[in-house]
Amino acid sequence: MKLLDELRCIFLIIFCVHAKKCSKKASLATFNTGLTPRLSEYEVRRKMIPAAVTSLNADVICLQELWFEDDIQRMVEAAANEKFDSYSPLHSAVNSISTETSSFWTRTLSAISDAPCLTWRLLPFITCKLWYCRGKGKMGLLQCMMKNCLSYVNAMPQECLSCIAIGYTNPSTGIGRCVPLFHKYRRFNIQGLLLLSKMKITSARTHTFIDKKVKEILPRGYIEAEVEGVGTVICTHLTTNFSSTKYEYNLKYSNPKQQHADEITHLCEKFKYRHGKHIIMGDLNTGPLSEKRDLWGDFPSNYKMFHKCGYTSSYEENNGTCTYCTDNSIVNNTSRGKLLDHILLTGQSYKNPKRIFTRRRKGTNLSDHYGIQVDVCFD
Repeated sequence: MKLLDELRCIFLIIFCVHAKKCSKKASLATFNTGLTPRLSEYEVRRKMIPAAVTSLNADVICLQELWFEDDIQRMVEAAANEKFDSYSPLHSAVNSISTETSSFWTRTLSAISDAPCLTWRLLPFITCKLWYCRGKGKMGLLQCMMKNCLSYVNAMPQECLSCIAIGYTNPSTGIGRCVPLFHKYRRFNIQGLLLLSKMKITSARTHTFIDKKVKEILPRGYIEAEVEGVGTVICTHLTTNFSSTKYEYNLKYSNPKQQHADEITHLCEKFKYRHGKHIIMGDLNTGPLSEKRDLWGDFPSNYKMFHKCGYTSSYEENNGTCTYCTDNSIVNNTSRGKLLDHILLTGQSYKNPKRIFTRRRKGTNLSDHYGIQVDVCFD
């Protein structure tokens, strides 16, 4: 009888803990928009995504792969209409991204300085590329350029180098995206990040994992923001499993997996042991390896590093399925599903983790990734 009473008490305790309603909650979402001409239906998708994102019933949204200023402006304007605060590496402050200037000459000088690749340093780079790397495929071209043209690569502005990697598919798109003289908004968002919040962003800043003086093809980093009622939010996009061999010749790593692991270590050391409860979300380019769930995650051993640091992937631990999937109309380079996108929590309770943007619109998916959304309690 005594044992039954003890079991009854334990049951009641567990029931009460899990039945407790959130007195304060926020809905969080992450979505890799894939807004690059290198992915199909770019022009169609870039027009649909702002309305889709701002119509989410979400309070805080971390977006990745918004590389071009005109795409960011379109998103920020749509978000402002729905009372979202915004911040990106192109912002000078929260909600401040305006690049409009008054006089003709000021606008002309601004066009020259803002266009990523309006520089004479591009000419020797192109000459070297044609001389050494003509006819190479995407990965072969990248490795060839970094091996044979590194001095010219290092002489180029960082924005130009990254813009070519992201925006060049042919001379027309290369000029249109990387030398956009006649566009109102011309800058390149090197990290591709944008944070939106209906809750006030009280402070925000950007960080890079590698010193900005070191030239990279795609510098990785994160937005660190304080969001009223939520706390510290980190919006990031980690190194991708682009190749098993070295392609960032200016870095110490022998392959992308090592670089990716170093980025996780940086996040763990900076936030887990200093900030108490916080949230990391974005395309983390890693996930579980689970044959049962048909998940073949990139860098699965690196993914375990997050668990060792005490993070919980709210969607993944609830039998989450792929976010980079073979049934996606934009995906063209995978035969296996991967769960790469995450909202990592540090002890907060949560509800309703789910995938978003799985439905096709106008015959296409919005991106090569599906998004993730979860309601988090802040009691």
